[in-house]
Amino acid sequence: MKLSGIYHAYEQPILSGVDLSVAPGECIGIIGPSGSGKSTLLQILGLLKRPNAGSLFFDSVDVFTLDEEARRKLRLNEIGFVFQDAHLVPYLTVREQLELVQGESETEGDAIGLLTDLGLRHRVTELPERLSGGERQRVAVARALINDPQLILADEPTASLDFVNGRLVMERLADAAHNRNKRVLVITHDERMLDVCDRVLRLRDGQLIAI
Repeated sequence: MKLSGIYHAYEQPILSGVDLSVAPGECIGIIGPSGSGKSTLLQILGLLKRPNAGSLFFDSVDVFTLDEEARRKLRLNEIGFVFQDAHLVPYLTVREQLELVQGESETEGDAIGLLTDLGLRHRVTELPERLSGGERQRVAVARALINDPQLILADEPTASLDFVNGRLVMERLADAAHNRNKRVLVITHDERMLDVCDRVLRLRDGQLIAI
């Protein structure tokens, strides 16, 4: 996956020629102050927003040259999302959360095996209201992985968790990169979590800077 020359502006430029390559098996942390463009960058990577200029390549194809239906299918099948709030469907069990994604993407991932790997085998029949915050976020990680995507995008996934649970979620995301060969990008304000990442980049003045 490669970003090239990404430029985006609202009233003022917020991303100014961003370049980024992410290899399979790599977990990257992105930090930066509020308003620096981190969420905009993640929305562009997740095909939720089209930049004013620049390219995003998946398998050597610039996705912004594809039509909307092709981008929708790519987003559904090749990108997994984890947000600050797990955004679980309140009336679906843990297992059903994953099966919903499988049905939409027509994939056949092993939901029980994935939940077992994430320490949730004993919670598969529970509704979200019966889960702790850390468990809900681990379900969100499982949901992001169930369609076997190339890319996992996590936007402040530990912000609502205590340190222990936040650390566990970050370790699971890093594990997805290192042991499942995924590309993982994590936006976080908690720099205590960044040591599990292979690289840490700071978004400043519209540019990504290695630190």
